[in-house]
Amino acid sequence: MSKSISQIDWLKERQKGIGGSDVAAILGMSPWRTPYQVWEEKTTPIDETAAEDDRPALYWGRVLEAPIRQAYADKTGRTVTKPAEAFVSSKYPFMRANLDGIADDGRVVEFKTSSKSDGWGEVGTDEIPDYYMTQVQHYLAVTGVKTADVAVLIGGNDFRIYTVEADEELQALLIERESEFWALVESRTPPDLTSTKDAARRYRVATAKKAVEATAGDVVDAWTKLCAIKEQKSLLDAKEKTYQLRIMEFMQDAVSLKRDGKTIASWSAPSSRKTINSKKLKEKFLDVYKACTTESAPSRAFRIYPAKD
Repeated sequence: MSKSISQIDWLKERQKGIGGSDVAAILGMSPWRTPYQVWEEKTTPIDETAAEDDRPALYWGRVLEAPIRQAYADKTGRTVTKPAEAFVSSKYPFMRANLDGIADDGRVVEFKTSSKSDGWGEVGTDEIPDYYMTQVQHYLAVTGVKTADVAVLIGGNDFRIYTVEADEELQALLIERESEFWALVESRTPPDLTSTKDAARRYRVATAKKAVEATAGDVVDAWTKLCAIKEQKSLLDAKEKTYQLRIMEFMQDAVSLKRDGKTIASWSAPSSRKTINSKKLKEKFLDVYKACTTESAPSRAFRIYPAKD
């Protein structure tokens, strides 16, 4: 399904500044995104024909926001209103806050879902994951509000509320780092790459037959160390298969291996799965095949070639 106009407009609005969910990534603290990915999102024209992002975590986050909002109201007695528009900092216009809600006592309220309790502390404290703390402090800095509640549903049945107070020292750091990052966006200067995925995104297209000489000492050193690691991994993979074979031979048709009553290995068959024969589908239903086929841009394959003796 294509993005609705409102979704496209929302994405374009996000390009006008830094939102709360961008902050952890900019700081290199996000489990999901890197500084370069955020920079690319801010500087690349929106593809209005692309399919809507339907990742399960995002989908369920949207679906469960209403019941979490109701649970918060039931638990606290507060009425929460969703702001009609995003807040924009008067001093730093690139800093924006698209809030989940504002309670009737003026505090910011954020609604979250989490599959695990990792990073979440005692209920009622401000012990929330760092990547959410930066988001909340960003919102408090933009709005000028001093208190925020974070209501989270963990594992589908563990509802908790955390309270975060404004931290001016942390907010000053966020403003400094966000200002530096926004300068890179405005000048179209990419930030330092922090992952191989960043490199693949930054240099998607290869120039045919182009070669560069390894003149930089640190590049030669990286190649040498990478070759050594590859060799070690190959040896470890061979050992792994040897030990795995011994265990499988011992288990034979058993589905689990136990020691002192505790399972230490399992060998089970997954449930059968159905696959689509794309060749047959294309032959019998060409129109359907074309309608359901998307073409992705080719990706470059990185290979390392050890020195030959």
